Amino acid sequence: MTSVLDRARRRAEQLMCDTVRIERMTGRVLVDAETGLSTPESTTVYEGPAKLQTYGGVAQQSSASATGDTSNLGGVVPVWTLRLDLPISVAGARSGDIAVVTGSRDTALAGARLRLINLQSEKTYATARRWNVQQIPDDDSSEESPPAMPVLRTRWTDEPDNSPSVLDVTQGGVQP
Repeated sequence: MTSVLDRARRRAEQLMCDTVRIERMTGRVLVDAETGLSTPESTTVYEGPAKLQTYGGVAQQSSASATGDTSNLGGVVPVWTLRLDLPISVAGARSGDIAVVTGSRDTALAGARLRLINLQSEKTYATARRWNVQQIPDDDSSEESPPAMPVLRTRWTDEPDNSPSVLDVTQGGVQP
């Protein structure tokens, strides 16, 4: 049975023509010394072949979408589930990790960010690690990078009431 399972796992990997990087948030924040902007720190858990696919199409009664859209409230719509297949050797991924598609034959998938929801291939004869995933929408739909968040800077003086003497809002970080 082992040789049959090994062949099946190799065949499953041959279909994994996408590449992903799976990252886990560390809980720490990195602060850019020049701009004062912060970004969450992550560590790479896995980088290598993968396969993305949808399945399902089960008709379900709709409710408000993630954006709050209720235009089809109560209507029946097909619901598709997105799945990320990884080699069976990838055992370190966890729910909540983020997979970034770094390469794909389908150029529309490149750059997609997916949150790992739950592992669905916990079985004796698994040929791949199959994860239910949810696509993380882009924050910015334009081609350009979004502007930096405004930074509010307050400078305190030796005024008796200790009120702020300067308030300025700048783009891209604190200005001297």
